Amino acid sequence: MSELLFENAELLMEIEGYEQESVKKSENAITIKGSKSDSDKTVLMYIVTSNVMDVNQANAALQILEKENVDKFIVFANRFIAAAKAKLNKRDIECFTEELNISTVIPLKELYSTVIDYVNQLCILKCGAIPKFISECKGYSATPIACSSCGGSGRIEGRNRLCNICSGTGFRNQHYSCKVRLISDNADYHQENRWINLLQNDLLVLLKMKHKEANDGESVDS
Repeated sequence: MSELLFENAELLMEIEGYEQESVKKSENAITIKGSKSDSDKTVLMYIVTSNVMDVNQANAALQILEKENVDKFIVFANRFIAAAKAKLNKRDIECFTEELNISTVIPLKELYSTVIDYVNQLCILKCGAIPKFISECKGYSATPIACSSCGGSGRIEGRNRLCNICSGTGFRNQHYSCKVRLISDNADYHQENRWINLLQNDLLVLLKMKHKEANDGESVDS
């Protein structure tokens, strides 16, 4: 099974507002069950561990659906045999591959809002508060520093060309000591340009950082 399938399932669960209840592994699949804290709605993410989902595996998934009392059932696989996907679609079951396009599930504006929510949560976990102004952010500095790419020379070593990071100045006017701050600024740019795939990746990175912080208390900068 591709790790990306599992990440996509977790990402989709978070975006739709479900809290993870359990993760179960079987011979052919991994199931993630979740529920909403503000309602009684439940979801089951079914992740196929083999490369292709065939008709037999589709039937196995439907059997699990019959046993589970959930409001929503979503299947992830690297690839679907046409007959298997048709069988699932007849039951109005959503099917996703590694190429998960969040825009089919959530509008760009809501995706960006979710990214900012995660940024704020991580700011609180890391620094204890959400900065109201750029100057209040501990992870950002406008003080010029030597460019780490060219070592302050402004040129790429061994080549007669300007450094493409600092544009030949030898220093950077702004820099970050916090990944959360960097992702926040990147997300602003991605949203402005409507680069939904990059914005989706921003959210996935933040999700991993939050899980790491929650599970072992390590700094999100590590």
